[in-house]
Amino acid sequence: MNAYKISIADAKSLFEKLGCDKGGLSILSKKSELHTIYIKDMHVGAANILKQDALSIGADLAVPSGVIIAKEPRVDAVLIGTTKHLETLSRKELAQPFG
Repeated sequence: MNAYKISIADAKSLFEKLGCDKGGLSILSKKSELHTIYIKDMHVGAANILKQDALSIGADLAVPSGVIIAKEPRVDAVLIGTTKHLETLSRKELAQPFG
């Protein structure tokens, strides 16, 4: 057995070539696409909530170290997650008060 770290530009195509079940292609594709999103000028409260919600589903949010104590009122952050994570997270965030 050999294992190789690869970078997938078109995950769905690769899964089709492997012969994966057609019903699972879209599910697998959403789990294999990693996104990094730079968010500017976010309310520190929103950053704290987004960090917690991201971690709860397996994604993450990179924030400045002072966010936990609200050192600054607004911060920049980087959200890291798969397509599946972002879909789940977007539904969770609709209920949050910071917009």
